[in-house]
Amino acid sequence: MRKLLIKNEYLEITGIINENGVGKMPIITVKLAKGRSIEQKQQFVEAITNETVNTLNVKKEWITVIFDEYERENWASEGQLHSLKFGEGFGKQGTK
Repeated sequence: MRKLLIKNEYLEITGIINENGVGKMPIITVKLAKGRSIEQKQQFVEAITNETVNTLNVKKEWITVIFDEYERENWASEGQLHSLKFGEGFGKQGTK
């Protein structure tokens, strides 16, 4: 049985749950604006994988992480495109 485990604006975790309520094969979908480096994504994947192993009591090899990346011109909140609301480079290290 597939079950939604966590979902918010930026993160969705689904998984296969057996009859005892134990999760297998969590699929973690991360939605974020484009612009993160490979190194940042790798660091995030390592952290979220380790936390998922500890929190959901699953094996590391069962975990899948998928990044859905969006151009800021294709993402809006509070009625305004992020490309206009925040400007170029927002969310990258060293910007406000």
